[in-house]
Amino acid sequence: MRIKLLIFIFLILHLGLLYTFSFTAWPEMLIRPYLMLKGYLPYKDFIMEHNPLLLFDIALFNGIFGTGLLQLKIYSWILIILTDIILFLVAKKLWNSKVALFSLTFYIPMQLIYDGNGLWFDLVLAPFVLLIFYLLREKKYFWSGVIFAFSFLIKQTAFWFIFPISFYFLVDLKKRNFNRINLLFSGFIIVILIFLTVLAFFGIAFHYFRWAIDYGIFILPKSQAVTRLPSIKEFLVYFSPYFIFIPFFILKKGKEKDLIFWSFFSLLGVFPRFELFHFQPSIPFLSMVLGFIFFSYWKNKVIRLILMFYFTLFLILFGKIAAREWREEDRFWGENERKIALFVKSKVKEDEKIYVLNYWDSLYVMTNTLPAVKPLIPFLPWYLNYDNLKQSVINDLYLNMPRVIIKGDYNSFGLGSYMLPEIDVMIERYYSLSYKIDSVSVFLLNQ
Repeated sequence: MRIKLLIFIFLILHLGLLYTFSFTAWPEMLIRPYLMLKGYLPYKDFIMEHNPLLLFDIALFNGIFGTGLLQLKIYSWILIILTDIILFLVAKKLWNSKVALFSLTFYIPMQLIYDGNGLWFDLVLAPFVLLIFYLLREKKYFWSGVIFAFSFLIKQTAFWFIFPISFYFLVDLKKRNFNRINLLFSGFIIVILIFLTVLAFFGIAFHYFRWAIDYGIFILPKSQAVTRLPSIKEFLVYFSPYFIFIPFFILKKGKEKDLIFWSFFSLLGVFPRFELFHFQPSIPFLSMVLGFIFFSYWKNKVIRLILMFYFTLFLILFGKIAAREWREEDRFWGENERKIALFVKSKVKEDEKIYVLNYWDSLYVMTNTLPAVKPLIPFLPWYLNYDNLKQSVINDLYLNMPRVIIKGDYNSFGLGSYMLPEIDVMIERYYSLSYKIDSVSVFLLNQ
């Protein structure tokens, strides 16, 4: 009873922190499910490089509960709390309830430190990879294959999970015993075949392979524009918690050492573009290692010093994120975005077509409008310069000029610096500035 009460307190604490911290409403998590509900097909009617399972699920959720910031927060926080619960149950299965509680104690601050308060694909991979790990240990190979397939259909970087999964079958491979491998493969292939059948039914199989496989896996990661490696400071700060694996590997005897492999391969999504939220699938395993070390070796003076270092590090990092995000407005759905949306809604009808240029595509959702170009292509050079897609955007805008264009000011370099001169000429010739707030302008078509 005491353990259940503590778990409940931890979950409420985590939820309270999520509520009071700034939420990141990634535009992709809003615009893509929104367009699906409007009848747009992924890859064909709007371009994306990710696998679609998460977006299908959000679209289903939004179809029931509506589309907006509140719905996105609820969906995200339910997922995070479910991850907390799965983490506790897995750690309890490995060791005991006390170790599981300590694991959860470490996980909650790390989940926030590593940009966890916002729905992104990596956040969704966290409970899935925990389930794969648990199902393999429980010898439920078919269902582990099913969950592995789901995780891949959420994000392609789940491919890395195949390496710790293979760890379980090394003995089978040496003995040429393929029964367990066949079970896992059967679960995986059934899900994939159903998925491909659905794509074929909607006529987007070719578009899927072009964007999610060819472009998303083989072309985009090689682009220098999206490559960002961590600085020395970032590496030392955010990778230092993983040094706990050294004493864990030395001290721990038994199968639990494979937590190191799971955490490492779940971490590879950090490359080639370093962002903190890419750590999300890895930190549940790191948390379990920390929980075990704390519970089992706190009396060891050397380990105690190491853990004190971790406490200090987490306190500093958590203090920084709290100072930055405590009761701050949500990203991509702040006061400026709301003011722009309110103005645009006063000028357009429902489902009218507008164009958002060099700014957040979530404004289509906020204004209940549709894009004036089809397919909708993210206004980024690595999309628009691919296969000369920019010409498709220019042609669509000149053929069907929308009454409203929202344009973000260009930056001098980096993101937001890319421009299409043909569109700027069109705006200057046929549109008038009607509203401006900070770095965003709203243009209306001249009558």
